[in-house]
Amino acid sequence: MAYDVPAARLGVASGFYTAGGIRGKTGAAAATIWLLAHLSSRPLVAALSTGAAALAAMAILLASSGPAVSPRELPARLRAAMTDLWNFLRTRNGALIAVLCVVPFGAGTESGLIGAIAREWSITAEQLAAWITLSAIASIAGAVFSGWLSTRMGPWKAYILEGWVMIAAVLGLALAPRTPLPFFALELLYRGLASACYAALLAIVMTAIGKGAASTKAAAMWSLTNFAFAYPTLIEGAVHDRAGTTAMLLTDAGLALLGFAVLMVAARLLKLGFKSPVAAPATSSA
Repeated sequence: MAYDVPAARLGVASGFYTAGGIRGKTGAAAATIWLLAHLSSRPLVAALSTGAAALAAMAILLASSGPAVSPRELPARLRAAMTDLWNFLRTRNGALIAVLCVVPFGAGTESGLIGAIAREWSITAEQLAAWITLSAIASIAGAVFSGWLSTRMGPWKAYILEGWVMIAAVLGLALAPRTPLPFFALELLYRGLASACYAALLAIVMTAIGKGAASTKAAAMWSLTNFAFAYPTLIEGAVHDRAGTTAMLLTDAGLALLGFAVLMVAARLLKLGFKSPVAAPATSSA
């Protein structure tokens, strides 16, 4: 994407990249569950699942282009990649995006806690299983829509808009009647928005990193997003156990608001606006 997709099309590419990843993970999960239900041998299921992943990896290797790197070149390539990453983080754009990746605004934390709260809306196991299938469709649609929106209004504006609508969805769920219909409607909206924010964030990162050691810079930024999901999940899980679901949902919205405030302060201190950044200069072709 960094080398072959024009900057103006990175929003669309990020949307389809995200949608493809969701489809792949959903299909793999469904296939594994089906195998577990129809085969008595768990080692055989594990072998079939990992075998499918290995075949996919081989296909990626066959499709990839570019000359192979000799072992003697690796130390120099690694130094150049780390230098490019450090130079990117030292820029104002790099610092702002690092902050963006760790704040819980648009992180979609609540989606990881649905299993703990669904019963409070009188959701049966069969309904929850059907919802999981529908949520995959909503997630794919959200990612594709975000790619379209990012191309037209810029990934930063798309991300902020989607993040605020996500906060509204969480507050709506906190105040909604404890019946299945509002639960399904708001959770589907939330899942779609979570994927939309994910796609817009990817577009922001890909637009900023430029070329050079693009995969190293993208992977470093993307690894930081684990923090944006992990610590809010721990906080919200603790709140749920102590104060209940409504308090947990309000905490989710509050953490998102706090994350946005931190992002605003960081942008002000770095004297940057929320617009597509100029790509970082490249120092490596790794």
